[in-house]
Amino acid sequence: MDNDKTIIPMPGLYENYIEQGTRAVEEQEYEAAEQCFKTALLVEPDGIRARFGYILSLYQNGKLAEAKSRCESFICDEIGDIDDYFDALHVYASILRDLGETDQAAAILKMTLQNQDMPSVETAEKFRQWLRLFLENAKQGTTAGESDRETVPGEDGFLDEEKWSDAKQLLTDPDCDPYVKSLLLKDLKADGLKKEVSVHKLGQTLTVDLGTLPDNEDDDLYQSVRSRLEQLLESENPTLYEMALQLWDHFTMTLYPIALSPRRPELWAAAVYVYVHEINGMQQDANSVAVLHEVSASELAKTVEYIDTVETSTSF
Repeated sequence: MDNDKTIIPMPGLYENYIEQGTRAVEEQEYEAAEQCFKTALLVEPDGIRARFGYILSLYQNGKLAEAKSRCESFICDEIGDIDDYFDALHVYASILRDLGETDQAAAILKMTLQNQDMPSVETAEKFRQWLRLFLENAKQGTTAGESDRETVPGEDGFLDEEKWSDAKQLLTDPDCDPYVKSLLLKDLKADGLKKEVSVHKLGQTLTVDLGTLPDNEDDDLYQSVRSRLEQLLESENPTLYEMALQLWDHFTMTLYPIALSPRRPELWAAAVYVYVHEINGMQQDANSVAVLHEVSASELAKTVEYIDTVETSTSF
Protein backbone atom coordinates (compact mmCIF):
# COMPACT_ATOMS: atom_id res chain seq x y z
CA MET A 1 0.00 0.00 0.00
CA ASP A 2 1.28 3.48 -0.91
CA ASN A 3 1.09 5.58 2.24
CA ASP A 4 1.33 8.78 0.16
CA LYS A 5 -1.95 8.01 -1.55
CA THR A 6 -4.03 6.06 0.92
CA ILE A 7 -4.81 6.25 4.60
CA ILE A 8 -7.06 3.66 6.16
CA PRO A 9 -9.96 5.72 7.52
CA MET A 10 -10.43 5.49 11.26
CA PRO A 11 -13.29 7.00 13.24
CA GLY A 12 -12.64 10.68 13.86
CA LEU A 13 -9.39 10.74 11.87
CA TYR A 14 -10.59 13.24 9.27
CA GLU A 15 -12.02 15.58 11.91
CA ASN A 16 -8.80 15.36 13.89
CA TYR A 17 -6.72 16.54 10.93
CA ILE A 18 -9.23 19.28 10.16
CA GLU A 19 -9.07 20.54 13.76
CA GLN A 20 -5.27 20.48 13.74
CA GLY A 21 -5.15 22.31 10.41
CA THR A 22 -7.66 24.94 11.53
CA ARG A 23 -5.73 25.53 14.74
CA ALA A 24 -2.49 25.86 12.76
CA VAL A 25 -4.11 28.46 10.47
CA GLU A 26 -5.33 30.43 13.50
CA GLU A 27 -1.76 30.38 14.86
CA GLN A 28 -0.43 31.36 11.41
CA GLU A 29 1.59 28.16 11.17
CA TYR A 30 0.76 27.64 7.52
CA GLU A 31 3.34 24.96 6.75
CA ALA A 32 1.86 22.77 9.48
CA ALA A 33 -1.65 23.63 8.30
CA GLU A 34 -0.78 22.61 4.75
CA GLN A 35 0.40 19.19 5.92
CA CYS A 36 -2.68 18.66 8.09
CA PHE A 37 -5.13 19.49 5.32
CA LYS A 38 -3.11 17.49 2.78
CA THR A 39 -3.30 14.45 5.05
CA ALA A 40 -7.02 15.02 5.61
CA LEU A 41 -7.47 14.86 1.83
CA LEU A 42 -5.86 11.43 1.81
CA VAL A 43 -8.55 10.32 4.24
CA GLU A 44 -11.43 12.07 2.49
CA PRO A 45 -10.42 13.33 -1.00
CA ASP A 46 -13.70 15.22 -1.53
CA GLY A 47 -13.85 16.74 1.95
CA ILE A 48 -14.94 20.36 1.55
CA ARG A 49 -13.13 21.70 4.60
CA ALA A 50 -9.96 19.80 3.73
CA ARG A 51 -9.98 21.06 0.14
CA PHE A 52 -10.61 24.66 1.10
CA GLY A 53 -8.14 24.55 4.00
CA TYR A 54 -5.47 23.15 1.70
CA ILE A 55 -6.08 25.90 -0.87
CA LEU A 56 -5.86 28.56 1.82
CA SER A 57 -2.65 27.07 3.21
CA LEU A 58 -1.05 26.88 -0.22
CA TYR A 59 -1.96 30.52 -0.80
CA GLN A 60 -0.52 31.63 2.53
CA ASN A 61 2.66 29.67 1.81
CA GLY A 62 3.12 31.47 -1.50
CA LYS A 63 2.35 28.45 -3.67
CA LEU A 64 0.11 30.52 -5.88
CA ALA A 65 0.07 28.40 -9.05
CA GLU A 66 -1.10 25.26 -7.25
CA ALA A 67 -3.50 27.26 -5.08
CA LYS A 68 -5.02 28.80 -8.23
CA SER A 69 -5.44 25.42 -9.93
CA ARG A 70 -7.05 23.80 -6.90
CA CYS A 71 -9.29 26.81 -6.30
CA GLU A 72 -10.53 26.69 -9.89
CA SER A 73 -11.39 23.01 -9.43
CA PHE A 74 -13.16 23.76 -6.15
CA ILE A 75 -15.31 26.45 -7.79
CA CYS A 76 -16.06 24.40 -10.92
CA ASP A 77 -17.04 21.33 -8.90
CA GLU A 78 -19.80 23.42 -7.22
CA ILE A 79 -19.41 21.60 -3.93
CA GLY A 80 -20.58 22.85 -0.55
CA ASP A 81 -23.10 25.58 0.12
CA ILE A 82 -23.36 29.16 -1.10
CA ASP A 83 -21.02 30.42 1.64
CA ASP A 84 -18.33 27.95 0.53
CA TYR A 85 -18.72 29.18 -3.04
CA PHE A 86 -18.27 32.85 -2.13
CA ASP A 87 -15.40 32.06 0.23
CA ALA A 88 -13.65 30.29 -2.65
CA LEU A 89 -14.29 33.24 -4.98
CA HIS A 90 -12.80 35.54 -2.37
CA VAL A 91 -9.60 33.48 -2.13
CA TYR A 92 -9.46 33.00 -5.90
CA ALA A 93 -9.60 36.74 -6.55
CA SER A 94 -6.83 37.29 -4.00
CA ILE A 95 -4.68 34.65 -5.71
CA LEU A 96 -5.21 36.31 -9.09
CA ARG A 97 -4.33 39.68 -7.63
CA ASP A 98 -1.08 38.37 -6.18
CA LEU A 99 -0.22 36.66 -9.46
CA GLY A 100 -0.64 39.99 -11.25
CA GLU A 101 -3.60 38.73 -13.28
CA THR A 102 -5.54 41.90 -12.65
CA ASP A 103 -7.82 41.69 -15.68
CA GLN A 104 -9.12 38.30 -14.61
CA ALA A 105 -9.39 39.49 -11.00
CA ALA A 106 -11.44 42.48 -12.17
CA ALA A 107 -13.74 40.14 -14.08
CA ILE A 108 -14.24 38.04 -10.95
CA LEU A 109 -14.97 41.23 -9.00
CA LYS A 110 -17.61 42.40 -11.46
CA MET A 111 -19.24 38.97 -11.67
CA THR A 112 -19.41 38.66 -7.90
CA LEU A 113 -20.77 42.13 -7.23
CA GLN A 114 -23.50 41.57 -9.81
CA ASN A 115 -24.50 38.24 -8.24
CA GLN A 116 -27.91 38.45 -6.62
CA ASP A 117 -27.41 35.34 -4.46
CA MET A 118 -25.01 36.60 -1.80
CA PRO A 119 -26.32 34.89 1.32
CA SER A 120 -25.76 37.52 3.99
CA VAL A 121 -24.53 40.93 5.01
CA GLU A 122 -21.48 39.17 6.45
CA THR A 123 -20.61 37.88 2.99
CA ALA A 124 -21.01 41.38 1.58
CA GLU A 125 -18.65 42.67 4.26
CA LYS A 126 -16.04 40.08 3.26
CA PHE A 127 -16.21 41.31 -0.31
CA ARG A 128 -16.11 44.90 0.84
CA GLN A 129 -12.80 44.21 2.60
CA TRP A 130 -11.47 42.41 -0.45
CA LEU A 131 -12.64 45.27 -2.66
CA ARG A 132 -10.72 47.74 -0.49
CA LEU A 133 -7.56 45.65 -0.89
CA PHE A 134 -8.11 45.45 -4.63
CA LEU A 135 -8.58 49.18 -5.02
CA GLU A 136 -5.69 49.93 -2.69
CA ASN A 137 -3.46 47.67 -4.77
CA ALA A 138 -4.56 49.45 -7.93
CA LYS A 139 -4.14 52.87 -6.35
CA GLN A 140 -0.57 52.14 -5.27
CA GLY A 141 0.26 50.62 -8.66
CA THR A 142 2.08 47.66 -7.10
CA THR A 143 0.79 45.01 -9.48
CA ALA A 144 3.33 43.67 -11.91
CA GLY A 145 3.07 45.14 -15.39
CA GLU A 146 0.81 48.03 -14.38
CA SER A 147 3.34 50.70 -13.41
CA ASP A 148 3.03 52.46 -16.77
CA ARG A 149 -0.77 52.66 -16.79
CA GLU A 150 -2.49 56.00 -16.47
CA THR A 151 -3.97 56.87 -13.11
CA VAL A 152 -6.96 59.01 -12.25
CA PRO A 153 -5.94 61.75 -9.79
CA GLY A 154 -8.29 62.86 -7.08
CA GLU A 155 -6.09 65.46 -5.35
CA ASP A 156 -5.35 63.17 -2.41
CA GLY A 157 -6.05 59.84 -4.14
CA PHE A 158 -5.02 57.95 -7.26
CA LEU A 159 -6.76 55.06 -8.92
CA ASP A 160 -5.68 53.00 -11.91
CA GLU A 161 -7.59 54.15 -14.99
CA GLU A 162 -8.95 50.67 -15.69
CA LYS A 163 -10.12 50.20 -12.09
CA TRP A 164 -11.76 53.63 -12.13
CA SER A 165 -13.56 52.59 -15.31
CA ASP A 166 -14.70 49.35 -13.66
CA ALA A 167 -15.97 51.25 -10.61
CA LYS A 168 -17.94 53.70 -12.77
CA GLN A 169 -19.45 50.83 -14.73
CA LEU A 170 -20.57 49.03 -11.57
CA LEU A 171 -22.13 52.19 -10.14
CA THR A 172 -24.28 52.67 -13.24
CA ASP A 173 -25.05 48.98 -13.82
CA PRO A 174 -28.77 48.41 -13.07
CA ASP A 175 -28.04 44.76 -12.23
CA CYS A 176 -25.47 45.55 -9.55
CA ASP A 177 -26.91 45.29 -6.03
CA PRO A 178 -27.66 48.78 -4.56
CA TYR A 179 -26.09 47.84 -1.22
CA VAL A 180 -22.85 46.88 -2.99
CA LYS A 181 -22.88 50.23 -4.79
CA SER A 182 -23.04 51.95 -1.41
CA LEU A 183 -20.05 49.93 -0.19
CA LEU A 184 -18.14 50.83 -3.35
CA LEU A 185 -18.87 54.55 -2.93
CA LYS A 186 -17.62 54.48 0.64
CA ASP A 187 -14.44 52.70 -0.43
CA LEU A 188 -13.78 55.23 -3.19
CA LYS A 189 -14.30 58.03 -0.65
CA ALA A 190 -11.94 56.32 1.79
CA ASP A 191 -9.30 56.20 -0.95
CA GLY A 192 -9.33 60.00 -1.04
CA LEU A 193 -10.77 60.38 -4.53
CA LYS A 194 -12.37 63.75 -5.22
CA LYS A 195 -14.08 63.03 -8.50
CA GLU A 196 -17.64 63.24 -9.73
CA VAL A 197 -19.29 59.94 -10.58
CA SER A 198 -22.74 58.90 -11.81
CA VAL A 199 -24.75 56.44 -9.73
CA HIS A 200 -27.83 54.58 -10.93
CA LYS A 201 -29.84 53.28 -8.01
CA LEU A 202 -33.51 52.44 -7.39
CA GLY A 203 -34.61 53.91 -10.71
CA GLN A 204 -32.72 57.17 -10.18
CA THR A 205 -29.53 58.43 -11.77
CA LEU A 206 -27.59 61.06 -9.86
CA THR A 207 -24.15 62.61 -9.98
CA VAL A 208 -22.17 62.72 -6.73
CA ASP A 209 -18.91 64.41 -5.83
CA LEU A 210 -16.79 61.91 -3.90
CA GLY A 211 -14.82 64.76 -2.34
CA THR A 212 -17.86 66.33 -0.67
CA LEU A 213 -20.15 63.32 -0.32
CA PRO A 214 -21.13 62.97 3.36
CA ASP A 215 -21.56 59.63 5.11
CA ASN A 216 -25.15 58.55 5.68
CA GLU A 217 -24.46 58.34 9.43
CA ASP A 218 -23.63 62.06 9.53
CA ASP A 219 -27.13 63.09 8.46
CA ASP A 220 -29.04 64.83 11.29
CA LEU A 221 -32.22 63.10 10.13
CA TYR A 222 -30.54 59.70 10.42
CA GLN A 223 -29.54 60.44 14.02
CA SER A 224 -32.95 61.92 14.91
CA VAL A 225 -34.76 58.78 13.77
CA ARG A 226 -32.43 56.59 15.84
CA SER A 227 -33.21 58.73 18.89
CA ARG A 228 -36.96 58.45 18.30
CA LEU A 229 -36.71 54.67 17.91
CA GLU A 230 -34.90 54.54 21.22
CA GLN A 231 -37.75 56.42 22.89
CA LEU A 232 -40.34 54.22 21.23
CA LEU A 233 -38.90 50.76 21.67
CA GLU A 234 -35.90 50.45 23.99
CA SER A 235 -37.96 50.00 27.16
CA GLU A 236 -41.00 48.41 25.51
CA ASN A 237 -39.13 45.70 23.58
CA PRO A 238 -35.29 45.76 23.62
CA THR A 239 -35.01 42.99 21.03
CA LEU A 240 -37.33 44.76 18.61
CA TYR A 241 -35.46 47.99 19.30
CA GLU A 242 -32.17 46.45 18.15
CA MET A 243 -33.89 45.08 15.07
CA ALA A 244 -35.36 48.51 14.31
CA LEU A 245 -31.92 50.12 14.53
CA GLN A 246 -30.44 47.46 12.26
CA LEU A 247 -33.29 47.96 9.80
CA TRP A 248 -32.80 51.74 9.77
CA ASP A 249 -29.04 51.37 9.30
CA HIS A 250 -29.52 48.85 6.50
CA PHE A 251 -32.20 50.92 4.78
CA THR A 252 -30.19 54.15 4.81
CA MET A 253 -27.05 52.31 3.69
CA THR A 254 -28.90 50.71 0.76
CA LEU A 255 -30.42 54.06 -0.18
CA TYR A 256 -27.08 55.96 0.05
CA PRO A 257 -26.32 58.44 -1.51
CA ILE A 258 -29.98 59.20 -2.29
CA ALA A 259 -31.14 61.81 0.22
CA LEU A 260 -33.90 60.95 2.67
CA SER A 261 -37.10 62.77 1.79
CA PRO A 262 -39.25 64.13 3.29
CA ARG A 263 -37.04 65.51 6.07
CA ARG A 264 -39.40 64.47 8.85
CA PRO A 265 -37.96 62.21 11.56
CA GLU A 266 -41.38 61.54 13.10
CA LEU A 267 -42.59 60.04 9.79
CA TRP A 268 -39.54 57.83 9.27
CA ALA A 269 -39.53 56.64 12.89
CA ALA A 270 -43.22 55.75 12.65
CA ALA A 271 -42.67 53.90 9.38
CA VAL A 272 -39.73 51.90 10.77
CA TYR A 273 -41.80 51.13 13.86
CA VAL A 274 -44.64 49.75 11.73
CA TYR A 275 -42.38 47.90 9.31
CA VAL A 276 -40.25 46.16 11.93
CA HIS A 277 -43.42 44.92 13.61
CA GLU A 278 -44.85 43.70 10.31
CA ILE A 279 -41.79 41.67 9.29
CA ASN A 280 -41.95 39.97 12.68
CA GLY A 281 -45.61 39.06 12.25
CA MET A 282 -46.80 41.68 14.73
CA GLN A 283 -49.43 43.77 13.01
CA GLN A 284 -49.91 47.33 14.19
CA ASP A 285 -52.92 49.62 13.90
CA ALA A 286 -51.43 52.03 11.38
CA ASN A 287 -54.07 54.66 12.09
CA SER A 288 -53.22 54.66 15.80
CA VAL A 289 -49.50 54.90 15.05
CA ALA A 290 -50.18 57.77 12.64
CA VAL A 291 -52.17 59.67 15.26
CA LEU A 292 -49.48 59.06 17.89
CA HIS A 293 -46.77 60.49 15.63
CA GLU A 294 -48.94 63.26 14.21
CA VAL A 295 -48.64 62.07 10.62
CA SER A 296 -51.36 61.15 8.16
CA ALA A 297 -52.25 57.50 7.70
CA SER A 298 -51.77 57.77 3.93
CA GLU A 299 -48.25 59.21 4.10
CA LEU A 300 -47.32 56.63 6.74
CA ALA A 301 -48.52 53.81 4.49
CA LYS A 302 -46.61 55.29 1.54
CA THR A 303 -43.39 55.54 3.59
CA VAL A 304 -43.71 51.96 4.87
CA GLU A 305 -44.17 50.81 1.28
CA TYR A 306 -41.06 52.74 0.23
CA ILE A 307 -38.98 51.12 2.98
CA ASP A 308 -40.15 47.73 1.77
CA THR A 309 -39.24 48.61 -1.83
CA VAL A 310 -35.71 49.57 -0.84
CA GLU A 311 -35.25 46.60 1.49
CA THR A 312 -36.39 44.08 -1.12
CA SER A 313 -34.14 45.63 -3.79
CA THR A 314 -31.02 44.15 -2.20
CA SER A 315 -29.91 40.58 -1.53
CA PHE A 316 -28.11 41.55 1.67
